[in-house]
Amino acid sequence: MRFLYVLLAFFSTALISTTNAHNSVALIQKDTLQDLLDFADKLNSDYINGDGSFFYKNFNTEKLREFDTNEDPSLGRSVREGLKAIGKRIHNDIESGSYYDFINYYEDNDDGSLHLIFRIFSEETGINYHDYSLRYQNNKLQIEDIYIYLTGESYLTTLIQIHQATNSKATNSKKPKTDALKINSFFKLYQNGNYKLAYLMLNSVKDREKLSRGLLILKAQVALKYSEDSYIETMEYLLKKYPNDPSIALMSVDYYYTKKDFNAVFKALDILEETTGDDFLNYNRGNFAFELEEYDLALEYFQKVVKEYATFITGKLALLITYDKLEQYEVCIPLLDDLINTNGITKNDLDAYVSTELISLSKSAPYKKWKS
Repeated sequence: MRFLYVLLAFFSTALISTTNAHNSVALIQKDTLQDLLDFADKLNSDYINGDGSFFYKNFNTEKLREFDTNEDPSLGRSVREGLKAIGKRIHNDIESGSYYDFINYYEDNDDGSLHLIFRIFSEETGINYHDYSLRYQNNKLQIEDIYIYLTGESYLTTLIQIHQATNSKATNSKKPKTDALKINSFFKLYQNGNYKLAYLMLNSVKDREKLSRGLLILKAQVALKYSEDSYIETMEYLLKKYPNDPSIALMSVDYYYTKKDFNAVFKALDILEETTGDDFLNYNRGNFAFELEEYDLALEYFQKVVKEYATFITGKLALLITYDKLEQYEVCIPLLDDLINTNGITKNDLDAYVSTELISLSKSAPYKKWKS
């Protein structure tokens, strides 16, 4: 669904920042809010400039002790290893070119927990969101869990499920009899990359109500690697069962795009923005409008993106491409100058790009004057 990616890849090595945090909750006390924002800054700074260890070092120790049980002595170790791994993985994703940005915060009215929402984005993998749950421990904010939108469940839940599946003797059984054993076998097959058997195993669970939202999302992701028909069937069930769920909305963007149901695509993006407060989704809206050849609409969205995210090179190039489609060559010139002055792209590199990819613009009088 990333329609402009081939054109925009010309400058894919350039550094950008898409940070644009929103103040969505005014009821959080001033001191608490400052603590929350400081924590977000330290967490993000460690992911970008450190090694990702801040996440585990600031995880709630009381929460960790809940997993130290006599019934399963190895559970605590598995959870700790998993928590250390995710911080390192986010750091590595950023090192590989993904962008990780704090975008919002809120307080849960039900349990009083404080939350930070981060967006992870790359042109190759698209958008995902991480919702961190925090609480004070000894007058210091500590992480209690992280909800990952693309899995539809908390990270601790995922770690426990993987641990139980990996350590269950029943996972070696080719024909598990109970639904619980089938779910354990599914995780084992999934971890081994056997997506067809993993899907068929989970599909054989008799009581569908035993399948959590996270399991159903994972089932859809596995189905996508195995069978388009199975993927469509699973997604239709998910969308019917969770019609306004933000995790399902995030997954459904690609699903609806494959079906060319753009009204549903825009509705899913609206659900996501309402939940996360992330107006960076205008970039996705612009891409879809561009795909529909609704260039005036795409222009509106890309202009909003460039206004809010002043250093986002990809957004500026998308806007430049749209100006070219609309033959609005005069307004391309200030944008070209901005790419040089703000983003550090050389005039020669821009000229090479325009001459190769934007032929109409390169032949226009305003561009020839700018180039000379």
